[in-house]
Amino acid sequence: MPTDTTQRRLWLVYLTCGVVAATGSLPLPDLAHSVVYDLVGLSAVVAILVGVRLHRPARPGMWYLLAAGLTMFVAGDVAYSVYAYVLHQEPFPSPADGLYLACYPLLAAGLLVMIRSRTGGRDRAGLIDALIITSGLGLLSWTFLMRPIATDPSLTVASRLISLAYPLADVLLLAVLARLLTSPGARSASYRLLGVALLLELGADIVYAVLTLTSG
Repeated sequence: MPTDTTQRRLWLVYLTCGVVAATGSLPLPDLAHSVVYDLVGLSAVVAILVGVRLHRPARPGMWYLLAAGLTMFVAGDVAYSVYAYVLHQEPFPSPADGLYLACYPLLAAGLLVMIRSRTGGRDRAGLIDALIITSGLGLLSWTFLMRPIATDPSLTVASRLISLAYPLADVLLLAVLARLLTSPGARSASYRLLGVALLLELGADIVYAVLTLTSG
């Protein structure tokens, strides 16, 4: 069995390997790069499951929900890669969109369980702070992302609904993340890494949505 010190260092080893693999795959052809990218994503799911087994948290359900959400995201990446680099098609909407969108409620559910374990249903001040943050950023999302999509006459009904679902899902995840960040309790390494990962995910979604709108 690994010692406590080894367990604490495993996350750093994993993070280093993931960064090396991701950056090292950038010069590869599209399909090869996509395979490496998907494997890195899948490794995150495995890392969560291994971490639960090693550390045996009091509430493993929230980690299983996060792993399920990441699984849906990786499955969406795989589906997109098959369409784009094997079939040379880019349909929209496609099954990949359904898989991508399925990850958001799973991630949000996992975070809600985590929040509940930290607050016990109390901490109204933190809830108010989270609502203020979410309202402000939600208004920006509606003004600059959702409204242009909703009023775009070139989109079909299905395309419009799926396009709107992404920023709506981001707002949902943002609300839960804001509540997590404003909750009391210790800030462990896993807590900080999870917060950074979700902020990067939301940032990537916003940048992608802006680029899509400006290039359309």
